[in-house]
Amino acid sequence: MSQKRRARCLGLSAVAVAGAWAAAVAGASAQTLPRAVAGDSWTGFHIGAHTGGVMSQETRNGITPLAEVKRQSGLGWLAGLHVGYDQRFAANALAGLEASMSGMVLSTNSQSLIHAPSFYLSRANWLASLTGRLGWAEGPWLVYVRGGYAAAQVKFTGLETAANDSVHVGGVRHGWTIGGGVEYQVSRRIGVGIEYGHFNFGTQHYLATTTLGSPLNSRVRYSLDRVTLRLNYRFAD
Repeated sequence: MSQKRRARCLGLSAVAVAGAWAAAVAGASAQTLPRAVAGDSWTGFHIGAHTGGVMSQETRNGITPLAEVKRQSGLGWLAGLHVGYDQRFAANALAGLEASMSGMVLSTNSQSLIHAPSFYLSRANWLASLTGRLGWAEGPWLVYVRGGYAAAQVKFTGLETAANDSVHVGGVRHGWTIGGGVEYQVSRRIGVGIEYGHFNFGTQHYLATTTLGSPLNSRVRYSLDRVTLRLNYRFAD
């Protein structure tokens, strides 16, 4: 199984197991969970912070100067802030909207398989999203799925060490995200949670010229998988 599939399966499994555990605890402890405290406090605005791990998956389909298909992945971490609004309706159902911005420390570096002096490098600097979410609230527990728009700044570099030649492309990539998570309200205003998200930025075609004048013609497919811990503050009445 590829690293991409392993990361996605692990993330989804973690959320699924956490969700099942949350539902089981909520059901078994229905008489003791502080429903009156958490009750309707899911409705309203919230702000929060998040941090966690992130993995990139990158496929470069080069035409010139190297006709090579190169796949590489990287591991890093991110941290950021989010703000959103949730509305509880139909007893336990919940719908919401959230904007998120994260700074990332994530880079990759691998060697060409057909031309040893050549290297492929990439660096991701930030990740942003605007998503809707649907969830199910039971007492202080919330299990949800989310999806929507995503953007990331990613820079790609090709380096030829023997000739001291290089080329730089990239910028802001636009795509979509889908994921889910579990949140627990420690108090009426404070919540903690864990969330998995997959971010797909598709394939982009780059045309450029190296520092020594060689043409670059390459297509790059890029995606991210992240798992984050979240801390929320809710402006509950």
